[in-house]
Amino acid sequence: MTTEELASACSVFSYYSHTFDFHHRKGSATKDERSFLITEEAGAIRKDLAKSIGVLKGESLAFAYPYGEYSPKSIRILNELGIDMAFTTEERDASQDDHLYELPRHSIFHDTTMTRFQSIFRPHH
Repeated sequence: MTTEELASACSVFSYYSHTFDFHHRKGSATKDERSFLITEEAGAIRKDLAKSIGVLKGESLAFAYPYGEYSPKSIRILNELGIDMAFTTEERDASQDDHLYELPRHSIFHDTTMTRFQSIFRPHH
């Protein structure tokens, strides 16, 4: 998506960071692969996230953890960069008890049916 396409869609959608170039994993067959947010040094993470925020013209309200992986280090860096909240890949409704840097979310994909989409927004008792 080009910058122009991103800007033209902003009247409908809001875009926030998912890293700039850290949506990768590091590891091998003998070790568990882990997100760059877990494996890289704090300075490299800070630099990548700052670049992402810059591309988004300073928008730093929310962040989505790549692969849902995060650590106390990544939470600290998000806070330092002024990001207000972050989302995991835990599939459930958020509650008042959730930490602002560990919010669950519902995934919507290209093949999500309208019935499924509507069920996410129905009141749950």
